[in-house]
Amino acid sequence: MNYPFKQKRINENTIIRVFSKDVDTNELVWHRDRSDRLIEVISGRGWYIQLENKIPQKLTDGSKVIIEAGQYHRVIKGDGDLKIRIHEKKKGLWANIHAKKKRGEKSNPRSKEYQSAKKAGQRINRNESDSIKEAEPESTIKYNADPALKGDQTKLPDKLQKGIIDKARNSKSSKKEVDENEKSNHPSNYGAPEGSKRDKQLDQTQADLKKAKKLRKDGKSKQAKELEQRAYKRRDRMERQEREKNESLRMSESQIRDMIREFLIEELSAKVKKSLDKKAEKRGFTKGSVYKEFEKGLAAFATSGSRKGMTAHQWAHARVNSANPSKKWAVVKKSKAKKKK
Repeated sequence: MNYPFKQKRINENTIIRVFSKDVDTNELVWHRDRSDRLIEVISGRGWYIQLENKIPQKLTDGSKVIIEAGQYHRVIKGDGDLKIRIHEKKKGLWANIHAKKKRGEKSNPRSKEYQSAKKAGQRINRNESDSIKEAEPESTIKYNADPALKGDQTKLPDKLQKGIIDKARNSKSSKKEVDENEKSNHPSNYGAPEGSKRDKQLDQTQADLKKAKKLRKDGKSKQAKELEQRAYKRRDRMERQEREKNESLRMSESQIRDMIREFLIEELSAKVKKSLDKKAEKRGFTKGSVYKEFEKGLAAFATSGSRKGMTAHQWAHARVNSANPSKKWAVVKKSKAKKKK
């Protein structure tokens, strides 16, 4: 598998990784790792790292970032090369035992590792049992009169009663917000709760494109094109305002013009096709089906919306990256040619 970086393993838990200044931005995709990691920047200029649902943070020489196992993240390209040191958290004895079990390997009850794990588990259980006996929970009438407590909950220790009361209060204060999100016809990760400005803008864009489709059907292509252009520009303006909150996510004027041109004339640029050709060869798909998947991503960006701050191209590339013939919504098709390794 080809990666957008070069790396060298220093020891069991340390890796030196280098991202070139010439790396294709489209290859720096969202991903996650199997173990906890500490990222230490050795050198780099203008690079950022973004964790899921968080604002990108700048990577400067000597800065450190902790990434938990399973947490989605991505690197945002800068000006020069980026060199980082990755410290991986060492997997413990229990992790190795579970890995063996997953592979179908049976543990040897007579082995030292098995005996050590068994004794450690018994010791933990014994300590927990002793602590429960020693620490008798305190129960008073302090919270008993609170209406949030039901039935036998008045007999619980004060600490548990307070937890129940706090949870009930928080639930009431956030109920209105939850109801608004549930009523919205947009996915929650689009950040467009019902009645918000973003929700109204997405709804208006959908209505404009629906009307433009009807106009084309009636032979009024000029009016349809004007309406489509207004809708696409609105979508671009929405996400541009989000990107402007962070310097690393801004688009150039030429990128914006290319995006709107591809929307309106449904023609992909040579640069985009080159990137999609690589994806098609790498994953064993036909080029035509990958182009079509990308175009559907562009259309979905305008008609359905996206996460805050994403460009149409990022949204379309994300669709291509996750597409597979086994998924109902995907249109990619397997190529008869051999998959490129």
